[in-house]
Order: sequence, then C-alpha cells, then structure tokens
Amino acid sequence: MGLLGAVVFCATIAIGTSIGYWGDKSGVANHESWDLVDHHGMFGDFRVERCVKVKEGAVTCKYLIHYDKLHNKIQIVGKKKGMKCVKAPTPNCPGIRTRSGKIDRDQVVTELFLQHCISLTHNLWSINSLVEAKFIDKYQDKDGKWHKCHVISHKEGHKWKG
Repeated sequence: MGLLGAVVFCATIAIGTSIGYWGDKSGVANHESWDLVDHHGMFGDFRVERCVKVKEGAVTCKYLIHYDKLHNKIQIVGKKKGMKCVKAPTPNCPGIRTRSGKIDRDQVVTELFLQHCISLTHNLWSINSLVEAKFIDKYQDKDGKWHKCHVISHKEGHKWKG
C-alpha cells in the first residue's frame, strides 16, 4: 500500500506541475477559456516550435499562444510575454553560424498558424517581442495565390453533434 500511495502522490504532483507550467489563469483575457478543450476552434491555447527564416539564416522559435476568437484576443503566454528564438542548430533547424555570432534581434518576422487562422508578427527578442497578433480570413501561399482560412464560426460550430 505504501508503494501505491507514493505512485499516486507522485502522479498528482506531476499533473499539477504540468498544468501550472502553462501559465497563470489570471494572465489571460477570458479566465474561463484557459486550458479548456474547445472542439469548435473559438478559443484555446497551443505550444509550437518552428524553424523561422531570418536574414542571417534560420532560428528556432518557441511559441506559447492563447487565443479567444469570441473576445478577439490573442496573447503570448508566460512571464516574459515573448517568443524564445535561439540561433543554435536543432534537429529541425540548421541555426545560424556567423563569424561574429550575432544576429539582428530587432528584425521583424511574421508566422502564420493556419490551423487557428492566426498571424503573429514579432521581433527576435525574448521579452515583449510581439509586434502584432491578429486573426486572418485569408492567406497567401508561396506561389502568390490567395486562399481562405477555414475557421469554424461560432454559430456553425455549436450545431455540430459529433
């Protein structure tokens, strides 16, 4: 019984710690939507790591995003309110190898998160790096063609009975 109790206690601590890592509930615009599952696409949060092209080469940027389409809010989650962009090579990104080892962190990049119909424009600093965050209706692909972004509307999404 002692071993089982220890396992249950450790599992409870692990689950509680992982939820606490996401961020504080009071730090988002709509407290009720924090860390909830919404199958309609109107609010939620996601974590993603991307290889982002910059003028010196490519950097790996980590994003923690909370979005709420109902209240038209997109927020960067975390104490620093910024993306973490590193120039070191990773398995998915070649990184940057410059002679001076420096990159222009003031340059601005835009990343599209099409599955959520979100566009983020930011610089490469890790604190207060967000320049603009917005929901998009259409986007332009690499060939220059425009496509509609398919977000589920609130009225239609709540009719689904799946």
